[in-house]
Amino acid sequence: MSWTYYLGIALMLWVAWDLFSGSVWLHREYHRKYEPFAPTGA
Repeated sequence: MSWTYYLGIALMLWVAWDLFSGSVWLHREYHRKYEPFAPTGA
């Protein structure tokens, strides 16, 4: 199998762990006060 297959499995496990553990690594809390020029997502 290709290395990308194993990379995909590793990323899916990381996402699952991130969702169920409660400690978020994939995104962080956003504060407009400290980051005035960051995108809003709208």
